[in-house]
Amino acid sequence: MIEPRIIYVRVDNMIWDKRVFELKQRVIDEIAGSFREIGQLQPIVVVAPESEGKPYKLNIGRHRYGAAKNNYKDPNYVHKFLGHPCPPQTIAAIDVRDIPPQILLNMEISENVHRMDLSWQERAAALAHLHRAEKAEFEAKQAEGAIPSAAKYTISATAKKLAGATGGNADSIENAVSRALVVADYLEDPEIAKAESSKAAFNIIRHKLTVQARQLAVDYEGDTPHVLSVGDCEEVMAAMRDLQSDHPHNSLAKFKLILADPPYGIGAHTYDNMRHHKYDDSWENAAKVYTSICDHGYDLAHPNASMFLFCTPERWHDVRDIAAKSGWNVWFRPIIWFKSNEGMRPHGQQGFAYTYECIMYAWKGNPGRASLIQSHIDVFQVYKVPPSEREHAAAKPISLYEKLMEMTCLPGDWALDPCVGSGTSYKAGYLKKVRVVGIEKFAETAEIARKNLYWTGQETAVADDPTALGLDDL
Repeated sequence: MIEPRIIYVRVDNMIWDKRVFELKQRVIDEIAGSFREIGQLQPIVVVAPESEGKPYKLNIGRHRYGAAKNNYKDPNYVHKFLGHPCPPQTIAAIDVRDIPPQILLNMEISENVHRMDLSWQERAAALAHLHRAEKAEFEAKQAEGAIPSAAKYTISATAKKLAGATGGNADSIENAVSRALVVADYLEDPEIAKAESSKAAFNIIRHKLTVQARQLAVDYEGDTPHVLSVGDCEEVMAAMRDLQSDHPHNSLAKFKLILADPPYGIGAHTYDNMRHHKYDDSWENAAKVYTSICDHGYDLAHPNASMFLFCTPERWHDVRDIAAKSGWNVWFRPIIWFKSNEGMRPHGQQGFAYTYECIMYAWKGNPGRASLIQSHIDVFQVYKVPPSEREHAAAKPISLYEKLMEMTCLPGDWALDPCVGSGTSYKAGYLKKVRVVGIEKFAETAEIARKNLYWTGQETAVADDPTALGLDDL
């Protein structure tokens, strides 16, 4: 029988976070029947209000609370606790702050699973409270001189006590308590509270804190640390790879994203209405560019890097095979960029209009698990840049590049754009706090990219020699 400070709380004077917990009617009905037959055996756990007139907050026992409230719909119902009638419309409870740790533990392990029905949120809160209570008691004895001042109370100590009481594994319990101490402080966050498990919630918190820390660490006041190299991407990337080989611990092998819009190999330079494409758009040349990006990019990329390569639907399989041959894990379907409701009509009104392009997604690391930070459907509906607003004929929308970056990079990460063109990736990188190394073959286009290095309009002198770019400092 539980002795410490049993209180009787009116069922209409209770609140609990309905965003976190969803009551199961089957469990409520089962417990309600048990209450009518034998009464309440264990008190619910609440947090008493700081001042009169405020409601109690339900901590443990939401289904028992729901069962009692359901039974009170019968005006003749008399609720009993340990065989004794309770005041009308009340349920027996105990303040979580008054529960000795061992009693709290016994409450958790003694009652039937359905009767206690602890969710992972409740269990995390209970474990965190238990450890903090044990630590507070330890420190109180320490202040009294009963424990040496140099001694420290650890999570391991709580885990050993729990293991002794439950017969569980101390190492597993220590991990659970460690997670609980983090998770319990974030249960007010809906995204955390709705996670499938304590471990899943812990991973979400860790990611959020990592992003926050990286944002604080990256200062983008005034300018952005992007880099431009003018030259053939094959030669520049080879030089970067050689530089990295000379300095094996150099962060040149840390590009988290390779993002490129290479020549598609569709012969655009031969079209009468596309004479602005000054580069060789034969498939022979395009295949060389794709191969260079995939080969050298693999060597320069972070172990968990991602790669997005724009391509045509007709050549997606070829680009996929090139990437796979270079060692990349390739997503088995093309990613679709739906860019317009009205596109080029090669057969005029008697044929279809082209409204989308493909993106080949690949990653390094575990073949069975992609490296995305954020998941997304495999279609991006982002309208293309109107011709009147393009700085370059093949310019892609900034918002599309933003999406691709936020799926793969954290603030402060480096991305490599071997076909940077007019510098759309610089603009997206500025918005997402991603540092971009861009390579552009044609000097005329590079001048546009040079202006976008700092997107505020400020220009800077940038060396064309890749070994003079300070790349060994990246």
